Amino acid sequence: MSNDDLTTVSTQDLLTNRVYKTHPNRAEELTRRAISALETHNNNCTEKSQKWHINQTAIQSLTGSKPATVKEILKGCQQRLDDHNAKHDLNPYDNRKPGQKLTEVIDLAALVPDGVDVD
Repeated sequence: MSNDDLTTVSTQDLLTNRVYKTHPNRAEELTRRAISALETHNNNCTEKSQKWHINQTAIQSLTGSKPATVKEILKGCQQRLDDHNAKHDLNPYDNRKPGQKLTEVIDLAALVPDGVDVD
């Protein structure tokens, strides 16, 4: 695959299409989109109980990427995550929502259909 820029590839394809499963930039692109989706979701919530702490576990569950890979990618944007979580007064315990799974609340492909307008 000669095209390393995955911003125009749909999120649904990145998540499910076997062509992209082994693409070297897949995890980084999906992580970028997952952070954006979580930030958008949290910024649009009116109650703290609806919000999700953005961390490695949350990103892994949305992207399906390997823990070590996600951990390495997040090193480059830890300040952004810390700032966002602090803004909403969130900590990892806020992700313990009985009867709710992050992937049931946040549809990554629906919130971020592609990577074109993602920061």
